[in-house]
Amino acid sequence: VTMPLFVVATPIGNLDDASPRMKQVLESADLVLCEDTRRTRALFSALDLTAPKLVSCHAHNEHGRVERVIERLRKGEVIALVSDAGTPAVSDPGGHIVASAHQNGVPVHVVAGPSSVIAAVAVSGFSGTPFHFLGFPPRKPGAIRKVLTEASSLPGILVFLESGRRIGKVVQVMAELMPDREAVICRELTKHYEEVIRGSVSSLPTT
Repeated sequence: VTMPLFVVATPIGNLDDASPRMKQVLESADLVLCEDTRRTRALFSALDLTAPKLVSCHAHNEHGRVERVIERLRKGEVIALVSDAGTPAVSDPGGHIVASAHQNGVPVHVVAGPSSVIAAVAVSGFSGTPFHFLGFPPRKPGAIRKVLTEASSLPGILVFLESGRRIGKVVQVMAELMPDREAVICRELTKHYEEVIRGSVSSLPTT
């Protein structure tokens, strides 16, 4: 009997956000596909779960995993897909695995849970719809400018992901293009030092 592929959301910081269903699916899995096996092993340890076989599944090897994953699902094995934090396949590895499961007639079930994107929209104080999730912006200032210029014409909220080391560059470009636009920076969501800063783009910190 072909088993469904489980797409499992994991905590983005606070371990108390781990749902009973998330724990049950992960512990019952024969195989867990992970963005980083070290991070996932640490999660299992922190939640006092027994880790099954963990296999890396990231941008550099995801395509090569597909055939074996589909074969094992068709043999009745339970396979879960996770990323380092939050919901897989949303600016994280896993999208190709999920698409291939659909293409091969394998059911895909989601174990819903934490999402940094939805969390950020929820605490922004902006009207939640429409919003446009644009993932990680490019790294070069010229390319960032092009993306932001094109995105600025979209109605509603623009949501980007960026690392703490590079957020300053994005804010600087935004301040040039749309200094009076209201924006929010969300850092360390659900963690001890969670911070939500809202104001005009020109007033936001760049460090």
